[in-house]
Amino acid sequence: MKKRKIIILTPAFLKVSSAPAIRWHSFIDYLKRFYDITIIEIKASLRYFMPEIQSIYIDKNIKVYNIIYKKSFPKLYILKKFLLGTKEAVFLHDIYYVLYKPLIDIIKDIIKHEKPDLLIASIPPPHLAVIAYNIYKEFSIPYIVDVRDLIEYFYFYEELPQRNVINRIVWISTIYNKYYMSLRNAQLITTVTPICTYVLKTVYKISNIYLIPNGITVAPDNLIHYKEREKRLIIIEAARSLGLGIEKIIKAWNNIVSIEFPDYKLTIIGGISELIKRKINTSHNIEILGELHFNEVIRLLTNSRGSIIWCLSSKNPAHTAAIPVKFYDSIGTGTPVYAQGPKSYLSILIEKYNLGKYHYKYCIDEKHVAEGLIDFIQNIERGSYDFDSILKIRKQFLRENYTFILRKIIDKLIT
Repeated sequence: MKKRKIIILTPAFLKVSSAPAIRWHSFIDYLKRFYDITIIEIKASLRYFMPEIQSIYIDKNIKVYNIIYKKSFPKLYILKKFLLGTKEAVFLHDIYYVLYKPLIDIIKDIIKHEKPDLLIASIPPPHLAVIAYNIYKEFSIPYIVDVRDLIEYFYFYEELPQRNVINRIVWISTIYNKYYMSLRNAQLITTVTPICTYVLKTVYKISNIYLIPNGITVAPDNLIHYKEREKRLIIIEAARSLGLGIEKIIKAWNNIVSIEFPDYKLTIIGGISELIKRKINTSHNIEILGELHFNEVIRLLTNSRGSIIWCLSSKNPAHTAAIPVKFYDSIGTGTPVYAQGPKSYLSILIEKYNLGKYHYKYCIDEKHVAEGLIDFIQNIERGSYDFDSILKIRKQFLRENYTFILRKIIDKLIT
């Protein structure tokens, strides 16, 4: 019997360490047994134009269309930085891509060639959902929107006032209606947390939602107790944590924590800016390892005493609904976690199962961060976090359980 074909639109797949890639690599390892999988990787950037396709076969059941760009267009990027600061402005990307006809034409050509039975748009960025909706209208191909974050909230709660104003105007006047329609017309929506599900049901009035958490990808056997591991705390995906207090964590470590615990090391995985690198005092046991393969990240976690997964400085309600992938990676390796910010779904999980330390203070300055980190290390030294509970909860959050549910709902749509 010929396998049904699924196309997944995602901002990242080939870079295995990124959050959307980790989520979908794990699902696809199971789904490819039953379906032919094609990935369209669409990176969001205002620096480039003139898209073209690189087609890559991973194995006989997985093909990746990696859309690359032949020429640079730096003026748009410079304008974006002038208006909105140095952070990435996803909404400008969304407008750019929704209106960018050469890119849309390439995607439509792929659809015509591959003739999929189902599309899955993994968001953010939200323009991927809009593209899926447009393909549905033109080709009558059903689609699922996989909502990993409540992305719209991120751009209404910025630290720079001009960003709040511009983002609201841009969002409401351009892409909001398209995004709303793409959610309303999707055959199915999947989300990563119950809070995310609740918001979509109450705000967007959507009922056809399934909860498919990121879950634990790897759960190694024969783990040693975290107290017996190397005296190291680890930060994963540092580049994605620039807005989540990494600079304050480094200052706190340099000036306070390393003095209190001189035998502990802080290991940073992922790219960070040169500006932040210059502020790091390597004599205070800080090491930067850059981008690492997922398997190497897991190896380091299994020999670390704790993992710092986020440190929030803004009152963004989207954060209360999010669970970062690195939380599941940490729990899968029996590693206690540290997080800081407002009450959230993450804080509920950490406290319910005694998985680590959730510090209920915003990352306003280094003292707030150091206070929480010192308490976290002291608890690690005392063995206060329940290692057996961490190992037990792994079974509940194994990703293979959610992948089985995902396959059942896909079968309902295309069989």
